[in-house]
Order: sequence, then structure tokens, then C-alpha cells
Amino acid sequence: MDLRIRKALNFIEREYGKKILLKDLAQQAGLSPFHFQRLFRRETGESPAECLTRIRLDRAGHLLRVNADLPISRIAYDCGFSSPATFSRSFSQRYGCSPSHFRKEGLFLSNDQLPGDFPVEVVYFSETTIFYTHTSVFQSDFLRAFDSAKVFCQLEGIETGGMFGVYAQIPFHIPRQQLNYFAGIAIDQATDRLPADRLFTIPAGRYARFYSSVSYDDLIHELTRFQQHWLNKSPYHITRIFAFEHMLPFNHQQDDRPERYIYLPVERS
Repeated sequence: MDLRIRKALNFIEREYGKKILLKDLAQQAGLSPFHFQRLFRRETGESPAECLTRIRLDRAGHLLRVNADLPISRIAYDCGFSSPATFSRSFSQRYGCSPSHFRKEGLFLSNDQLPGDFPVEVVYFSETTIFYTHTSVFQSDFLRAFDSAKVFCQLEGIETGGMFGVYAQIPFHIPRQQLNYFAGIAIDQATDRLPADRLFTIPAGRYARFYSSVSYDDLIHELTRFQQHWLNKSPYHITRIFAFEHMLPFNHQQDDRPERYIYLPVERS
């Protein structure tokens, strides 16, 4: 990741409870607000405002989970929201439920239900459309398929966001040769300038999410661990036969184990 953006992210992580303006973040990166926004989205797949809100909501979710006596209004202000109403709207958009409902029922399993090295969280993911290149994760240079999709959009003058890989089937027991994979780049909206047969919309909803940096040769083992150590012990079940991953920035020359967040659609049983 660009060190200037990393510096801005570190600032957000430290100061999320305070009022943070775009110019403050741009100053941390040593860029103009315009160029900072463009570089930030290119590096992270989200805008500075989206990133700030996500971090604030993650902190709020943690406080709701671990401190049942702390008033929701106090959590809202401590996490940098201008009012409890603004916090409640943002929280519901991300998690699919109100803060009070989240506190009552919880979207996270307790720590004693999760192995320490395999944390899983259930989050609400907003609908996202990607423009993709059809490939296989078992091709030696498959990561370049993300670049191919991005370059195509750039040539058409289309703004892009984060990188997402979609598995047409959840790869628990699918043979390698049958595992379809869409290496894509997020776009703001569908357009006639892009081939319709290379667009895929990730549906909004509740997803189990976990971090992974294993090689794709070890992916089946990773998902089996998810199933055995989390899914089978949780109050959730998988609702659709697909999965996707949000790719973090990677180096083509070095990353045979790219960092990413893997998402599987779930709902309470």
C-alpha cells in the first residue's frame, strides 16, 4: 500500500472519535484533497468518508458487544458520530439491524466459541457491481485478471473501486477444473460502455467474513476450518451457493498468498 495512504489510515485509526475532515487526511498524506481522494480509493477500494464511517462503526459494534451498560448515545458520540440518530442510520445500513437489536441478539459469537486464530464476524454488505474477467485461481498469473478488468474500465473512462473475486460456487467440494472465478473491479453503476455479460452484482445482505492470506492450494482447507470451527457451531447457515473475497493491495511478483477478506452469505437458523 502507498505509504501516504497508510499514514492517513493510521491517523483515522487513532483519531476516529474526533471530527475528521478531508483536508485533515490529505494533510497527513501530503497531497491535495482531490489527489488524496483518488489515490485513497485506488489503494483501498473505498472513499475516505466510507473508510472513516466503517472504522467508527466497527468500534461501535465492539463497544455494544463488550459493554452492555454503556448508553448507545454515549457510544455514538465516543465513536465520532454527530448524533445518535446519525449513528443509528449508519449502523443499520452496515449491519442490517439497529444498535439496540445488535446489542440484544449480537451478530458476533462469543470468544469462547471461536478458535483464537480464526476470528469470524458477521457484517452487512451493501450491493456492489463488479466488472470482471473470467479466470481460475489455479492459473499461475490469475491475479493479473484484476488488472485486466481495471484497465478495461479505465480505457472507457469509468471510475473504479476495490478488487473483488467471486466464486460462482462455494469452493468446499468443487474440483479445481470446475471452480469458476470472476476477478473483478467495483464500479459505481452499470453502463452501456461495459459488456453486460462481464458484469456481476454482489447482492446486499448479511455475510460471515474472515481474513485470509493462505495460498489458493490451501483454500479448501481454510474453508473446511471455517465450516467445522465456526459455521457448524454458530446460529447461522449459508443461504446462497456462492462466495466472494475483497482483495487487499498485492504485489504480482511476490504475492502467491494474497491478503483478502472472504465473505459467505449467511442468516440465522
